[in-house]
Amino acid sequence: MARSNDSINDDLFLCGRMARSLAHIVRGDLAVIQNDLTYLGTIVPPDEIERSKNRCARASATLQKLSILADNHSTSVCGSEELLELFRVDSSARGLSGRMVTLDRGSIRGWIEIVEQLIGPWRASASLHGERPALLVIQLTSGALRTESVDYSSWHAFAAAERGERGVLEGCVADLVMRSYGWSVHLRNDSSRMVTTLCVPISEGGG
Repeated sequence: MARSNDSINDDLFLCGRMARSLAHIVRGDLAVIQNDLTYLGTIVPPDEIERSKNRCARASATLQKLSILADNHSTSVCGSEELLELFRVDSSARGLSGRMVTLDRGSIRGWIEIVEQLIGPWRASASLHGERPALLVIQLTSGALRTESVDYSSWHAFAAAERGERGVLEGCVADLVMRSYGWSVHLRNDSSRMVTTLCVPISEGGG
């Protein structure tokens, strides 16, 4: 069932509050370390602190990925065609006029960027399943990551297995945003391709 604006906003707010608090704590400690490295750079050869500077830069990039949660969110109801356009579904495959989906455009755009980092470039297709509630099923087909077949039911499980521990943060962020909307995901890798199936609750126009 499609979730209401209020419940989506509540979940996004809680995720955002956590992200802002974590980023505030880590950025403060990181700033102290970077200041110390700047001072050390005046008394030791630069290459001796290059590794530490690179790790700080990596930590800053990781915090940036949390911004999708920390930003202020404002959900609204839009046509499902707009969502399909964000996923780059071919226009000839849409034909879902009158169907509506609730989302925050900023968080979804950031979410899609994270998903593309996790699974790589894709070809997208979409279809409509069921009635009351109806599901918009979006399939993203990308390159295979391994030769054997394996299935995942969450982004963080996929990231842990396929992208290593450093990819788990992206996976957790992807799961938190997706679940706040009431979406679900299934990822299947076989010898020739990776197929990511997203199930998105939608409603009739005006519903």
